[in-house]
Formats: sequence, structure tokens, C-alpha cells
Amino acid sequence: MVVLPGSFPFGGMENVQLTFLSKSLIAGDRSLATVVAHEIVHSWAGNLVTNKSWTDFWLNEGFTVYIERLIAGALATEAYRHFEIYLGYQGLVKAVAEFGESNKEYTKLQPNTDGKDPDEVFSRVPYEKGSLLLFHLEHHCTF
Repeated sequence: MVVLPGSFPFGGMENVQLTFLSKSLIAGDRSLATVVAHEIVHSWAGNLVTNKSWTDFWLNEGFTVYIERLIAGALATEAYRHFEIYLGYQGLVKAVAEFGESNKEYTKLQPNTDGKDPDEVFSRVPYEKGSLLLFHLEHHCTF
């Protein structure tokens, strides 16, 4: 992990062998540990196995958020993990509402993003829908 100066525009950014972190993530009270965990998890869910296109972005971020919350549960409690999942669901509901009826395509787990600027359709949707899908599978499927 490399802590970058305050001018670094993101909280964190994964790279193949390095994780870049904003110095603002080093809070001293571990309150931002899940953000650091998220970026480290990208070393496995995002850099070794990643999406082919922006349509499959949920694979990268959904798995990362799911594992990030597993880590949060291990650091705190399973109840805390479930609370984080609930907060994520609330964020998903808000993001879907913000897209509105005319942009429902971008609220799908696998939206059609052909010819679209990824920044134009970026939201919490792939993070949260992907994570919730994996959480659902965890609790409802036996392998």
C-alpha cells in the first residue's frame, strides 16, 4: 500500500501489485478500515478476475463489496456486517430512484453500456446489486 498526498483525487485505487490510498483514509480510529479493505480485496476480486467490459463491472465491484463486508464482520460482528449490507441496500434504492424511469437500463445488474461513457452511467448499482446477489446465494443455496 502506498499513501499518497492529499491531492490524490480518490480515497483509494487498486492496481495490480499496489494499492494507492489517500492519506485521509488513515484516520487512526479504524473508522475507514472497510475502505482500505475494499481496495486490498481488489487484489483478488478485480485484478486477478475482472470484468471484460463495463457491462460486467458488477463482477469486479460486487465481489469486492461482498468480501469487504465479510472482513467487516470478522473485524466487528456478524450483526455489523448485516448492518453494512442494510445500509448498502438503502444506497441502492436511492441510486435506482435517482436514475428515474427514463434510465432504468442503468439499474440492471448487467446494463447495456455500449457506446456510453462509463462515467455517465456510474453509480452504486453494480456494487450493491452484485454484493446482494452474492449475499443471497450465501444464504439460500447449498453447494
